[in-house]
Parts: sequence; structure tokens; C-alpha cells
Amino acid sequence: MSSMIKDFVESIKQTDLTVIQALLDLTVDCKPELAGQCQKVDNKISGQEFLNLLPEDRDADKYIESLNNLISIDSDAMKSMLSTRYSCSVTLIDHPTVQVICDLDENNTPINPRLGWLGIINGFLGIDDNGNGLIAVEIDETGSWHRICSTPNGEEL
Repeated sequence: MSSMIKDFVESIKQTDLTVIQALLDLTVDCKPELAGQCQKVDNKISGQEFLNLLPEDRDADKYIESLNNLISIDSDAMKSMLSTRYSCSVTLIDHPTVQVICDLDENNTPINPRLGWLGIINGFLGIDDNGNGLIAVEIDETGSWHRICSTPNGEEL
């Protein structure tokens, strides 16, 4: 894992150790081609191993290319890795860059916050002028994952 994203993940641990540990421990079944990139033979990849496959620097285009490459190798494993979210502390909702998903109660107060790898990656890469992450999953009209792409400034995909 690059030291920059490792340091970023470690900084989030200070706010919510439980969610970060859950994401690092997350293990999904994968194709041998993806497991081979981690020098593994058991056809599983953990969150920690997933991070080791990511680029070294904070370049959104490199992350998009890398994630799309991983999706082309094993879309099911990457969909599982990137779509899994765990409950997290409400403190993370106020993080300046990490993208947390939550529901709203009847008073529009955020409740039930959840965090996944895409929210952490976006937190690492930074945000646009409207506070949105720089990358997103493009979903087609059937609800199927298409690819990772850059987010249009101020618009939801």
C-alpha cells in the first residue's frame, strides 16, 4: 500500500477504528487472476490487499484507470469490495473529504452513517467545489455497474 493512502487510512482510524478495521478485514471471493496480483492462491482478496493494488499518488485519473482494470479482471469481486459499507461513527459525517452515506430522519438530520472503500478513496483523492468525491461508479439503466468514472462537478451520476 502506498504510504500516502496508508497514512490517510490510519488518520481515519483515530476517528473510527471499528469501521476501518472492518474494511481492512473485509474478504471477498475472487478469480485466480485477481488473487494472483496479490500473490495469493486461495482466490480471496482482503481490504488490506485491495489497497496494495492501488496507485501510489493522489491522481484521480490513475485511480479510475486502476479500479477499472481491477473491474475488468473480476467485476464481481470489485463490486463486492467497493459496494460493501459498514456502520460508522456520526463523527465521520463531518470529515472534510471522506464520503459517508447516511439516511435522513424526518428533520433532515443524518442518521445511520455508513462508509465503504469508495468513500475512503474519495476522501484520499479530495473533493470537488461542491464537496463531492472525485470518482464514482457509473451504473447503467438496468442498475448494473458499468465502470468507475470521474464525477461531474456538482452533479450526481
